[in-house]
Amino acid sequence: MVGDDTVLPCQLEPAMDAFKMTMEWGRLDLDPRFIYVWHDGKALLDDQNTAYEGRTSLAIDKLKHGDISLKLSKVKVSDHGTYRCYIPKQSKQYFVELLVAAISSPGISLARLHKDSGRVVLQCESKGWHPEPEVLWLDGEGKFLSAGPTETVRGPDDLYTVSSRVTVEKRHSNNFTCRVQQKIINQTRETQIHVPDDFFMATSNCAASISFSVVFCLMLIIAVSFSVWRQNKIKMPCRDMNEEQAERTKATNNSTEHRPLMGGGELKRTEDLEKKKAEQKDVVQLIDSLVGLRKELQKQKMQLTSQMQKAEKEVEETEQEVKSVEKGVTEKEGDKTANKANGYLKLMEIITEGNSKGEERKKAFQELQMTTSNLMMITSEQIKRIAEKNKLEDYMEEIEQQLQEKGTETGDAGGIKQDKTNPMK
Repeated sequence: MVGDDTVLPCQLEPAMDAFKMTMEWGRLDLDPRFIYVWHDGKALLDDQNTAYEGRTSLAIDKLKHGDISLKLSKVKVSDHGTYRCYIPKQSKQYFVELLVAAISSPGISLARLHKDSGRVVLQCESKGWHPEPEVLWLDGEGKFLSAGPTETVRGPDDLYTVSSRVTVEKRHSNNFTCRVQQKIINQTRETQIHVPDDFFMATSNCAASISFSVVFCLMLIIAVSFSVWRQNKIKMPCRDMNEEQAERTKATNNSTEHRPLMGGGELKRTEDLEKKKAEQKDVVQLIDSLVGLRKELQKQKMQLTSQMQKAEKEVEETEQEVKSVEKGVTEKEGDKTANKANGYLKLMEIITEGNSKGEERKKAFQELQMTTSNLMMITSEQIKRIAEKNKLEDYMEEIEQQLQEKGTETGDAGGIKQDKTNPMK
């Protein structure tokens, strides 16, 4: 294992005293190839490969028994390879293969929640492996799960970092295991996680439904207001024509009895003015309704803006909390992966859930705010268009003046009482 001390075995056959002999330890794939040279009772290290300086030695007391095994201290990944033990006097050589291994425990974290389908994505990561390992996923019953391709990164220290993701659905136990193994060195490490049932529950976006309902109600109000105005303007076409004619005749007779005689043209003109006056009142009432609707929409928009700002603040607080937790896990002493697997997972799941809900709520508020703004603009345009089309201010003053003139002529001073503080009323 990386960091351990090891012994590369080499024994003379038949056994004999090797203290005064010459022997060489080396690797043929290196330049220089010499790892350790012993000659005539002392070590010759002038040509030693610099990667092994201060890390090689022989057991002097064992040389007389023909044991020329080499001790290698603080093994590195780069020490992995085939070594040759060579005795020139006997023209003999022996080969030893050194396998250097590095392992670590994996950690499992929650990568993503698929709320629409009720699935969960888990991620397993393990750092500091050599040789390169493989990653496997198992369910609570020990059955292998189909996962995505393993991502492998080799660092400057020649150690491998592997990571893998798997998408899981709700099961009987909701227990899942990540296993990292290296068959050559026969090493395996694994970590298990239990996912709560709540994380597999699919949810619907109720905010979108509420938005649609509010918009539909607003459109319905506008449609009803316009319908009422049209009905008043048309003056109930289903009304009995004989009855309407009788009322007109009666009104004409009464007018004839109490007023000086007028020509047919003047009488018709007066009736047209009265009719136009009634129509203008209907339009003004409609505009009042639309103005009220616009005020309500403005109030709703302010409330939505406040709620959206609150949602944005919640998202920012959640992100800060996530960064704080990640910093705490990184700076905590001990096995980083174990800390992440044991203490970090649960909090990370809760924060991720809250962050996801906050983003959905923020998006829904933005859509509803945009719809409300559009309705307010449409309402304002309708008010402006109707006011311009009917020329209410000038037209109402003209009708008032003409009716007052007619009232003076006939002795009837009835007219339109206009609210000077609001020319629309």
